[in-house]
Amino acid sequence: MTENRSVPFFFVPFFAVPCFVVSLLLIALGSPLAGAASKTTVEDIDRMLDAGAVLLALRVIEQEQPKFSTNPVPWQHWEQRRLAILEFREDWSAVIGRIAKYPSSLPDDFRVSAGESAARAYLAEGDAEAATAVIAGLIWGTAQDTAMTVERTERLTRWRAQLAESYLLAGQLPDARSTVLRYRLDYGSDPEGWRLAHAKGLMRAGHLNEARELLVGLDSTEVAYLKLLLRARSISVEPVELLSEMGPFLGGGRLLAAERAQLWAALAGVAARYRDHEVGVTAMEQAVALRAPIAAGDRFISVNADALWDAYGAYAVALANDSHLLVGRFDAWLALAEQYSGSGDVRARAMYAYLSTQQRDLNIAGIARKGLVSTLAREPRGLAVLSGLYLESSRYPEISAVPPSLRAPLIAYAVGASRRDLAGKLLPGLDAAARHGLALEWRAPVAVALIGTKRVDEAVALFDKDLVAGDGSPRMAVDAAVRVALALQVAGEYAHAATLLSRARAMAGSPWERRELLSLAAQAESHAGNHVRAARLYIESAAVPAGGPTDMWSRSASLQAAGALRSGGLDEDAVGVLKATLSDSPQPEELEFVEHALRHF
Repeated sequence: MTENRSVPFFFVPFFAVPCFVVSLLLIALGSPLAGAASKTTVEDIDRMLDAGAVLLALRVIEQEQPKFSTNPVPWQHWEQRRLAILEFREDWSAVIGRIAKYPSSLPDDFRVSAGESAARAYLAEGDAEAATAVIAGLIWGTAQDTAMTVERTERLTRWRAQLAESYLLAGQLPDARSTVLRYRLDYGSDPEGWRLAHAKGLMRAGHLNEARELLVGLDSTEVAYLKLLLRARSISVEPVELLSEMGPFLGGGRLLAAERAQLWAALAGVAARYRDHEVGVTAMEQAVALRAPIAAGDRFISVNADALWDAYGAYAVALANDSHLLVGRFDAWLALAEQYSGSGDVRARAMYAYLSTQQRDLNIAGIARKGLVSTLAREPRGLAVLSGLYLESSRYPEISAVPPSLRAPLIAYAVGASRRDLAGKLLPGLDAAARHGLALEWRAPVAVALIGTKRVDEAVALFDKDLVAGDGSPRMAVDAAVRVALALQVAGEYAHAATLLSRARAMAGSPWERRELLSLAAQAESHAGNHVRAARLYIESAAVPAGGPTDMWSRSASLQAAGALRSGGLDEDAVGVLKATLSDSPQPEELEFVEHALRHF
């Protein structure tokens, strides 16, 4: 685990860098300066990665990687980048699957490098047997190479350390210790990170005191995290005390989401010992919301939605007992839940969750499900919790078992998490009548999901009537329209996007919002081939008084208007707009560009 796991990414607002505006306009104007599209190179991929565009780089690799059969050397260079991206994204199953399909004629150096990737992937997936086999193959496969170069020595030390790690993962502590002893005799020291890995192995094996002793004297964020997990296993620690100690680690940046989930699950375990239902349920909700794949070697506590269902049930029964409610009189239980729900109380969520599973009164169960959605939707990670409850629980093993009334909120989660495949799977069971009856907050993500499954007409129909439709604010309506319009543009449905954005402009609440909507609509019109209409919208966007005389938005919109005018055959007007931009442009870079563009007109 490292302190900083992100690929370097530098987001620079376009209005702060005139050169960026210039490059966009070069493309829009079709200037000879833009040049012809060139074939993608490995260096281009590296630039994408340096800029933080990891998914873009992966997409380009998938589309343009040379074939091994015709270009084996370039294929290897591209494949190295592909594996690096998959490892960075911790898509270990993809790494394993990719390497398994490699041709047998690969050069030795590449096969060794791929073997190292496979070993890391198997260790992360928790397949200790496969990891051991791969690592042993690496060690013995190069045994005939008697020249102990610096590179080979470094590789051997790394592989033997990984071999010890694979033994730890399998719970074979004696074999791991024996491997490290031989390592120590050969190299005069322990493998880097051995004490930490050994402590983790001891924790997984239940040897907590030995693990604590190994961590003494080590100082890092990861060590502090492990000590907290060990602290949670102490009989003496109380829930509030542990929560206070966890505080510095709960924000983003210090730990992975999956590691924070394990801390919350550990707190839930402590709360269960003290029968502190409120802390226990709240902690388990956070654990489920933050759940994410984590390397097997770092997995100490199970995080699953079934535990949350159980916690909800135990809390609901305790609350009912405190209020002297009778089992089976669930109308009284529902009234208590509604009493709690006004303040967004966790008690309401527990009551609603419990009642939603009751089979005696299906009407109350349906009302309870709506209450659970409503109360969770108000929480920052509420939809993630909802998805865990209904999509990752043994209570609902198949999507077909998920009640139709929950489909739209779960689609909203899937769309927000960029899980388009999941959103598409949730659409069946949500018929046209149900979709048109949805509240605005759910209608937009459902429309996006429909667009993603090429059901554009059905998506557009959801916004045929008044955007607000009596159940939302103009602000919500504008946000919904923009989300759907952007999805339409991605799908190539520019005319529909332009129409929807035009309707949204009528509800714009500020000059900033209006000019952004005008610009988005202009982009849609331009893509649809309506260049003159796009130019009008760009000019209108430039004229919205939202900045000052040196407002970069206005200047950029004017330049884009010139490009649209030229594409529409109005070269003279394009020149006029460029000249007007030039006369009011204090930036040397823009001055140089406009002069250059005029010369090529």
